[in-house]
Amino acid sequence: SITERRYWRPEYHFDESRNREDTACAIDEVMRDSVRYHNVADVEVGSFLSSGIDSSYMAACLAKENPDIKTFTVGFECYKQAAANNAEGAGGKTMRDEISWARELADDLHIANTDKYIGEEEYWASLPRVQWHMDEPSADPSAVALYFVDQIAATQVKAVLSGEGADEFFGGYRIYQTPFSNAKVSWAPKGLLKGASHAMRALHLRGANYLERASETPEDWYYTNANGVAFTPEERESLLKGGCNAPTPQSLTAPVYAEVADLDETTRMQYVDLYFWLVGDILLKTDKMSMAHSLESRVPFLDRRVFDLSATIPTPLKANEQQTKLTLRDAAEFAIPKDWAQKEKLGFPVPVVNWLREERYYTMVKEWFTGDIAREFFNTDELVRLLDEHKAGADRSRKIWIVYMFLMWYKIYFVDRTVPKKPEAR
Repeated sequence: SITERRYWRPEYHFDESRNREDTACAIDEVMRDSVRYHNVADVEVGSFLSSGIDSSYMAACLAKENPDIKTFTVGFECYKQAAANNAEGAGGKTMRDEISWARELADDLHIANTDKYIGEEEYWASLPRVQWHMDEPSADPSAVALYFVDQIAATQVKAVLSGEGADEFFGGYRIYQTPFSNAKVSWAPKGLLKGASHAMRALHLRGANYLERASETPEDWYYTNANGVAFTPEERESLLKGGCNAPTPQSLTAPVYAEVADLDETTRMQYVDLYFWLVGDILLKTDKMSMAHSLESRVPFLDRRVFDLSATIPTPLKANEQQTKLTLRDAAEFAIPKDWAQKEKLGFPVPVVNWLREERYYTMVKEWFTGDIAREFFNTDELVRLLDEHKAGADRSRKIWIVYMFLMWYKIYFVDRTVPKKPEAR
């Protein structure tokens, strides 16, 4: 007979007696211990290094253990050129060059850094191979960047430290700030807020999404950090042939939310991300892309002792309306420059938004969206509509990418049944 049981469940026990300074000191102590523990190996251990504080803090902690560490960074060639021209990318923000920032910190910490610029042709050529390594359909465009940074790391080390888990443990995603901004209109009846949001949406006015979320609880609208890329029930009904009988995201997350029903909204959102976003996206691509190059990826932020500490930190010491990862940033100041530790979270943008508006890639994806495989699963007119809306200026890139990657994965595993060739090294 087989008995299934849950061997561990994350639990939160907030310590209200510890102030912000003491909390930062406690984080720094547990993170240095975790990095020290994850550096134990019979082989040399390196570290990823990006422009964000997670990998920067982690690499700085590792440098204390081993001043000769090797770090690795990737960026996109188009951002390098755009940064040189001070050009703007999607969202109106100046395009940044990830590698130049990593080099700056590596120089400041006196550690070695190897980098690689990913070219446009190289990115698109790698997609079949990346999707094959993922085993299951995955639509995170940043998986390709991981594929290449793992590739360059594997030429020099056998194990590498990676910064996954910091956002989920210490309140790093900007979406976690939503409950704080919603509090501004908490005095208004929920029905009034919802009615106002519908009216503003009908008039194409900004702020409709804000009022709608303020009229609901996270259980209603938040089902992972991928919220903004998911299809609405109406969209799924129109896109999929025969409609959609799949469970809704809310029905999947409801049992998880129920386990932390007595906690604040931001913590409930973090808890859901532990079960869905962290496992189903972040760690999936981390593991599959490193194994594609026989590289061991270690995650010091996900040490059990690190979580145990993070679970005692009250939400106001993790995030507020102005900033994310409050006390983690304070802890990072013990290892990296203050300006670096306190800068805005930027994520790792992939230039897919702009690429899909170019005639070349628009046409390439359109061929997939109108092909035999697409017709088997989707109403192709609706897929083309998504493409056209994106080309006209509306951002539909992640929704397009979800379908595009599914079609590619299905072709590899169920039609071709062959291993895609490796992209040519540059």
